[in-house]
Amino acid sequence: MPDRAQNYFSKFPRGVAVSHRALAAMLYLGVAPLFVCAKKLRSKPFLHHHHSQAMGLILVGLIFLLVSILLILGISYMMVHFRPVYDAFHPEALLRSFMRKLFIIWATIAAFSIALALVGSCRPVPLIHRLGKKRRVVMAATVLTWVLYIMGATGAFMAWQADRTVRDDPRPGAAYLLFEDNDLFPRCLLSLGFYRVSAAANEKWGQGSVVMLKLSEDSLRRALREGRFVFIGSHGTAQGMIMKEGFVGPEHVLEMEKNAALQFVYLAGCDSGAQRAIWEAAFQPAEVVTHDRLTAVLEHLWWLWIRGPEIVRRLY
Repeated sequence: MPDRAQNYFSKFPRGVAVSHRALAAMLYLGVAPLFVCAKKLRSKPFLHHHHSQAMGLILVGLIFLLVSILLILGISYMMVHFRPVYDAFHPEALLRSFMRKLFIIWATIAAFSIALALVGSCRPVPLIHRLGKKRRVVMAATVLTWVLYIMGATGAFMAWQADRTVRDDPRPGAAYLLFEDNDLFPRCLLSLGFYRVSAAANEKWGQGSVVMLKLSEDSLRRALREGRFVFIGSHGTAQGMIMKEGFVGPEHVLEMEKNAALQFVYLAGCDSGAQRAIWEAAFQPAEVVTHDRLTAVLEHLWWLWIRGPEIVRRLY
């Protein structure tokens, strides 16, 4: 190791215990608030140094997270209300690139800080160390991290509960929730998005009446043949729904068998309202919701949690 690097990493109290090094490294992985009142952190300069530095890093990460959320909300609003601007820039790719860079920056600093902790170094990480020396920063990071702990635990419990309200077996159901997520999200997280609607449907038609399936032409045929309420979470254009099998337009749906008790269909695809009259004819006798513009995922989640349960309750 070059002398300069060796000098940097060698600034640590003699004989730092391996257990203290491991604990110091863990502080950067989100467990720092759990030890905020521990006497060991106050009495050991090595642990105290890394605790305060970890809290500074956590606060920076939370700021990055907040910025990303605000940008997602802004782009969602732009999609709905400023489509010419959205079409001109297609900001989603820019957002993904920006968020990736933020994550890489944060992860690099975290990895470097963990490495310092593991070798027993008390060398400060620029900026992060200065932030961590401020009491308000430590308190803010602690409180916000506890909020995330509580939200995470609550969300995990709700996702577990939500997953119990839906099924994907061959038995016929009354409500069908079809989704296309490009294999990006675990099923329990998708179940959580549908939770309020699925709970209302189980209350209305009995436990086990909700079927959640990945969107395909086969699952669409089944939903229309058996369901009373059908949510179709598809990508789309003015021509129709986009599936892995290709476009499925209203002319294809017209040929599919329909349940005489089919009462409501929510079509999430962008610009589906361009052929509203044809979609309504294709899904007869159901009431049909379409959109004559771009739509955002957050908009559909809002509908599923606020409007959807009311719709389900008024069906027969």
